[in-house]
Amino acid sequence: KSVGAPGFAGSMGSVPYQDRAEALAEATSLRNTVLVIGSIAAVLIILAALTFARTIVQPIQEAVRVLGHVAETGDPHAAASTSSRTE
Repeated sequence: KSVGAPGFAGSMGSVPYQDRAEALAEATSLRNTVLVIGSIAAVLIILAALTFARTIVQPIQEAVRVLGHVAETGDPHAAASTSSRTE
């Protein structure tokens, strides 16, 4: 659309008119894209953090279990089971 405005391009020029929603459509689309990508990234980061935390916590829980067994029975030969080759 366009509306007339005196003083532009002679006696009666035209000034372009754009709806607010139309003017902000690209910015809105970009915002939505950034929110979707950010949400997906946040979920992936949380999953990675939980997986990493689990790899740290499980051996500690096993050590606590074995030490509890040693404390209860007095058997110093109790062994912890290992499930990885990094220990």
